[in-house]
Amino acid sequence: MGKKVTPEKYHNDGPIHHRRCRDIFFLIVFLIFWGGMGFVAYFAWQFGSADSIKYGSDSLGNICGINNSLKDNTKPDLTNYTQLYYFNPLSTSSTKVCVQQCPNTTQLASLTNLICKHGITLAGANDAAKLNDLSTQISSKNCAFASVSSRSVVNRCIPNLDATTVDFILSNDNAFSDALASNAGLSLSNAKSIAIQALEDVSNSATEMAIAMSVSLGATFVWVILLRFTASLIVWVLLLGSEAGIIALSVWLYFEWQYKVNALTSIPIMEQTSSEQMMVKAYLGFFITFTSIAVLMFFVIVALRKRVKIAVQIIKESSKAVMALPTLILIPVFMLCLSIALLSLYLIGMLYLSTIDVSKVGADAQFNALAVTDIGNYMQWYWLFGLLWTYFTIKAINQTSIAGSIATWYFTRDKGAIPTFTVAMSVWRCFRYHLGSLAFGSLIIAIFYLVRIVLLYIEKNLKVSQNKFLKFLFACLQCCFACVTRFIAFLNKNAYIEIAIYGKSFCASAKDAFQLLIRNALRLAVVDSVSGFILFFSKLFISSCGTFYLFARLRDNASVSFYTVPLVIVFICSYCIATFFLYIYEMAIDTIFLCFCEDCEKND
Repeated sequence: MGKKVTPEKYHNDGPIHHRRCRDIFFLIVFLIFWGGMGFVAYFAWQFGSADSIKYGSDSLGNICGINNSLKDNTKPDLTNYTQLYYFNPLSTSSTKVCVQQCPNTTQLASLTNLICKHGITLAGANDAAKLNDLSTQISSKNCAFASVSSRSVVNRCIPNLDATTVDFILSNDNAFSDALASNAGLSLSNAKSIAIQALEDVSNSATEMAIAMSVSLGATFVWVILLRFTASLIVWVLLLGSEAGIIALSVWLYFEWQYKVNALTSIPIMEQTSSEQMMVKAYLGFFITFTSIAVLMFFVIVALRKRVKIAVQIIKESSKAVMALPTLILIPVFMLCLSIALLSLYLIGMLYLSTIDVSKVGADAQFNALAVTDIGNYMQWYWLFGLLWTYFTIKAINQTSIAGSIATWYFTRDKGAIPTFTVAMSVWRCFRYHLGSLAFGSLIIAIFYLVRIVLLYIEKNLKVSQNKFLKFLFACLQCCFACVTRFIAFLNKNAYIEIAIYGKSFCASAKDAFQLLIRNALRLAVVDSVSGFILFFSKLFISSCGTFYLFARLRDNASVSFYTVPLVIVFICSYCIATFFLYIYEMAIDTIFLCFCEDCEKND
């Protein structure tokens, strides 16, 4: 379909080998930007407060574990007070104080068991007067009403969630109950029993949960093999089953409408209520709607049956390609490790940037010219954009490497003669020739994501929810940018496939990919719909395998009272496993579709 194109030189051995570096300018910009990231990291390391991250700070801004008087002589020396304790262990917004060690018992405050803000001393000539002052200090939130048994986690006192401790909180202070009820919408008693029981159930079923996720992993590989041989059956069963289901629903709606009409006509008109009349009209409307959908879907299936067959064949070929290149799995695994490392670097950097000592920066002659008041905020935005740009570059390398491997397999006529290091060569081409192009494409989508984040930031700080017009305006802007971002992500992915095959620049590849997709719009719509439906069904099937296995194992397990939480956790984890591994499959489908379209235009 579409306009006739002039055939280019056909490469029957896959992606071209004679390439040259493209979009070098954007690679240089990317490297310079990372030079700036290095400066920001150095700045944050030099002037960020590592102690504030390590030990935390109390409600008065004093950093635990250091001598604060060295910076400000009005501040206390808390060198030996390395643990951060919360007056209300159920709320991180409660009063915080630095203590020497976390309390190991749970008991009410007394003259011998006292946790107060630094500098607070009880006034009184005798114990009775001091106890009276203690009551006043507790009411003023200067002292904790009790010490709660806790353990030190990263120098923070985390309460032990044993039944004794929670029961003590329940029976001694309504503030704890209010804090949790406002956060969770539950009574503390219910929350306690549910939380403790859920943790116990997860702990008691940990082994079975691990086995269940292994079952899902095995089901993923079995499903990919099954798709190779039963893709046609699965697709047609799902399509015809959906059509039959809609027809059955339409028939049921028709008889229900007839029943409502007969029941209504048996009632005198003057006694008929408006709700009964509306019900009859509603059933008629639903019947017409679903009948129209059934008829339309029938004609679409008949008219596009050849293209559905193409989609089925592409799914089959994708299964063959994935099975023929088992080392493909190493690419997303490696890229996942890079993404985790990037996220860790980002979080550490943001922690240091958020604790920059502005007075120290201003006092250093090297940075006197900087606007020290806002420098931390500016650097945080720079650091955030670095995360986005680098993440999308890693994702682009992942997509292009997979596409290059699949394209090599597709264009190799003798499938038994596929090069040994197909996957490795595809990765090499990405790093050797196309990092600039991938950085360019990633820059575009990173900018749009940053704009969406900025809009959210502005919306939050301007309290847009209090103004209906602004709320509507920002909702429209978010919707528009979300649509544009999705389109750019789609175009980028296909541009990367073209880069993997022909080695052109990003703009040229994006143009070629867009024109090719426009010329094959109907094929694209059918293949995308069918493959998307199949992949979603595959993820549900794989997730269900592990979940049903766990259900069968836990059903008669007396040590597990409520197996809902373990089942939900396993289903979510299994779905993530399926998504991770089927991403290769999804990329293979997109690559083979573009290769097929190119092949048809140049050789049919």
